[in-house]
Amino acid sequence: MKKNVKTDGFRLIIADLLFALFLFLYLFYVINMRVIYHGGGAITSGPAFFQGMETFNKFAFSPGGLVRFASSFLAQFFYLNWLGSLIIALLGFVMCRQLLYVIRKTNSGFNFLRFTAPVVLLCLYLRYTFFFNEQLAIVLTLLLICIYLRFSDVVGVRKVLLVVFFCIAAYWLCQGGGIIFALVAGIYELLIRKSWRDSAVLLLTGLLLPYVLSCVILNQNILIAYSGLLGFTPNIQVFEPRPLTLIPLYILFVLPVALIFTGFLRGAFRKTATGFAGSMRLKVAGFVVGNLIVICTTAGLCLGYHDKIMQAVFRTDYYAAEKKWEQLIDYVNEYVGSPGRNFLGYNANNYVITSANLALCNLNRMGYDLFLYPQNPRTLFLSMKARFAYSRRADIYMDMGLLNMAEHQLLEALEVVGERPAIYQRLVLIYMAKDNLPNAVIYLKRLKKLFFYNEWASHYLKKIETDPTLSNLGDIRYLRGMMLDDSASKAYASFFLERNPALSEEMIIELLKKRSGNRMAFEYLLSFYMLMNNLQKFVDTFDEYIGNFNYKVLPPLWQQAIVTYYSNRADRDKKIKKYPISQEQFIFYQNYMTIFSKYNKREPAVWELAKDFGKTYYFYCMYGFSGAK
Repeated sequence: MKKNVKTDGFRLIIADLLFALFLFLYLFYVINMRVIYHGGGAITSGPAFFQGMETFNKFAFSPGGLVRFASSFLAQFFYLNWLGSLIIALLGFVMCRQLLYVIRKTNSGFNFLRFTAPVVLLCLYLRYTFFFNEQLAIVLTLLLICIYLRFSDVVGVRKVLLVVFFCIAAYWLCQGGGIIFALVAGIYELLIRKSWRDSAVLLLTGLLLPYVLSCVILNQNILIAYSGLLGFTPNIQVFEPRPLTLIPLYILFVLPVALIFTGFLRGAFRKTATGFAGSMRLKVAGFVVGNLIVICTTAGLCLGYHDKIMQAVFRTDYYAAEKKWEQLIDYVNEYVGSPGRNFLGYNANNYVITSANLALCNLNRMGYDLFLYPQNPRTLFLSMKARFAYSRRADIYMDMGLLNMAEHQLLEALEVVGERPAIYQRLVLIYMAKDNLPNAVIYLKRLKKLFFYNEWASHYLKKIETDPTLSNLGDIRYLRGMMLDDSASKAYASFFLERNPALSEEMIIELLKKRSGNRMAFEYLLSFYMLMNNLQKFVDTFDEYIGNFNYKVLPPLWQQAIVTYYSNRADRDKKIKKYPISQEQFIFYQNYMTIFSKYNKREPAVWELAKDFGKTYYFYCMYGFSGAK
């Protein structure tokens, strides 16, 4: 009998380890915990662990503070994808063992339900959320429940003292998790041990303690006092509507109570065993069916619950911030080419295409590949109201030289999403370019307290100390060469950019007037006019500024715009000769019009034209969207 128990225990722990390994590999290769750490502009109040006593003093002396401190400390290691994946996989394994202990103590059976914990963790990251505080609170709450179940056989005064001690410890450590502890332990005492007194003491202590400790003594809000670290009033908000995102978390809160009820009902209706052989067959069948349920559920979640839109937002934001342009384009090509991808009505898709456009500009491919992706006038400057738009707009303005505009967007991002190293880094570069060294030093000192950014901050602090002019720093020289001296007078416009992309046009025109050799501003302005189908302004801008650049070959999309503009003009042949248009583009245009003339209507011609001309400006000009994907 002991041998069978040992064999069962060994089999169960191997299964738990295998699931933890799967969780690690999926998080590492598919989710990428580094992009979760980066935040995608969609997670607010994310991880920022500052060395020294600052973080400890901020959290340690309030209910749930130690869990928040531990969360902040561990979350910084999500900076390394493998380490972040390992931490979550270990949490999943520990929670598996904890739920298995609860299942055994309550005699509820259904050992496969222990996998609910790692599945919930997987669900949270499939939706690209960061409820890490809540995850640690659940782990600690389950640990306290297991310890209580192990040592709560005492009676009398010792039992009362034990109950009060555990309730206080659970609430101080886990805040709202203390209420879950009291509820689970109270129901266990009532249904399994048949002790009304102990159940009443647990439930009353668990309900009154938050009010007395948090509301009366610490003067906290009653909602936060009872629901802190439960996900109902989290410090972290996500882009997606909350109910769908948090359903897995709530399932984990309810599960221990459900296990206790299952154990109670099983004990109430248990019948005499039918014999050892039948019992063994039942065990094997239960083991197989339970594992099949876990495997099918996990596979279904990975396929159907994984938020591919938010994955794209997070990944493109990370690649753009790290200037990994080739990787960004490779990813967007895969994303846009996915079957069934619908780009209508999704702001997040605009965000992805905006990042792709920025990458194309940095790779000198904007005049070649712009219409490989679904474009609209909002995708250039991300002219929309969404909190994850601030940082991306800031990158565009910063690279163009509109530093005041970029600064405003970054300060908005800092206000909305909280302290982010990437935001601090960009603000530091802007302040150094503007010779605002006091502000730059403030943010550099903040960055120096972050473990993985200490070296970067120390480098620039040393440069400021040795050469306050920063004339030897290439990135600062570039920004100073692009920036407007009087751009502050236009900073107000950034308040309205989400509603009026034309204001961005005004900024760029002013930028080109002062810095006529600004290639990025020039290409963005031409692209904007193409997306707006304003070919008159396209040609006027092209004629005025093209002489400041040395394009060996005129990009084909620009050639197509020029051919389209002059196609219906009487002096077409005379005017167009001054442009270096290739013969191939004339033939291309003639073939396009031949197919269109065959149908003589826009709608019937769209499918045939999209096959060969979907990525051209000819197609976009006529239909207002790209037919390449």
